[in-house]
Amino acid sequence: MHLARAALRARSAQSPRTVARRPAGFELRGLRPILQAALGRGRGAYHQQHGLEIVEARLFNTVGPGQTGAYGMVMPRFVAAAVEGRPLDLYGDGRQRRCFCDVRDVIEAVVSLMRNSRCHGRVFNVGSDCCISITELAQRVISLTGSRSGTRLVPYERVYGADFEEPRERRPDLTRLREAIGFAPRFSLERTILDIARSMRNAKTPQLAVA
Repeated sequence: MHLARAALRARSAQSPRTVARRPAGFELRGLRPILQAALGRGRGAYHQQHGLEIVEARLFNTVGPGQTGAYGMVMPRFVAAAVEGRPLDLYGDGRQRRCFCDVRDVIEAVVSLMRNSRCHGRVFNVGSDCCISITELAQRVISLTGSRSGTRLVPYERVYGADFEEPRERRPDLTRLREAIGFAPRFSLERTILDIARSMRNAKTPQLAVA
């Protein structure tokens, strides 16, 4: 963590205005793989030496009802905009592809991994490997919510700064997860979008007091 704090201070000193506009946690993205690898080795060694039952689950784009878009998560941000009739902002060109997995499927997978002794001491990617472009996601959200919202492209540098780099596609390899627990998501992307929209609408509906 000392390394992470030093990197944050260095970036803030170089470009304070740009950093101030970035979503919370952005500056740690470059260090995340390094920190994950270091922590993973430490957990693996502890498992071997002391027999501690450890399973490492690496989550990829977990989404679901109750999620907030405050930290830049695209799914709740899109659904909130559609429900409120605002334009859906697509960062970059909208052609980047991502995979989304419902939190309810993720929970089942993590619990199954914890209960399976053959999974202890191992690392698993948990998520979906069905990709969709951000533009297609926005269109699907608008269609499913019955919204009249449109979309608009927002340059990366306006949100993240000029030095931002975005992978064109992020797709986890789920081979190990499927072999270990037979993982197969039950919640479709459409179902997840509808449930997120429903939860957002319910949160804005005044609840009648029960005597």
